[in-house]
Amino acid sequence: MNCSPTLTAQEFSDLHNANCELRGILQSMEGVVNEKLKDRFEKALEQINKALENAYAQDDAAFNKNSLHYDAISAKHGFKSIWSVHEVSDLNTPFAGTATHLLYKDHWGEFEVLVPINGNTWVDLWSAAEEAIKKSTDDHHIFIEAFISGDDGILVLSTGS
Repeated sequence: MNCSPTLTAQEFSDLHNANCELRGILQSMEGVVNEKLKDRFEKALEQINKALENAYAQDDAAFNKNSLHYDAISAKHGFKSIWSVHEVSDLNTPFAGTATHLLYKDHWGEFEVLVPINGNTWVDLWSAAEEAIKKSTDDHHIFIEAFISGDDGILVLSTGS
């Protein structure tokens, strides 16, 4: 190789998923294919894993850094909900769009909660999500997983457990 290529997050994710798929294929080869062919496949997979070690270490470090940031924000604001939108690394930055309200629909279709978003940062969005979750009285689905664009400046909150 004549350069030091940089992978996008999506390319890294694609490589990781392909690596997992190859590992599964290797396991299903047991007793089915020639052992020499299986050994060659296994060695190639080991090379891929070795090549990805640094990328996995960087990904783990970024995840840990983000988790500490999320924990600090949660403690500062007394949030009981859990931030799971891992694509956001700095919650103090503005979120894209002009949403003014957050809509939370429970998982069973029994109620909806609409709350204002008081600000334009991810922390403000988390605060609105926290309020919506509290008003819903659903203390099981507290993992904030996504915000989906809705109508007329409304974001729809998606949660999990």
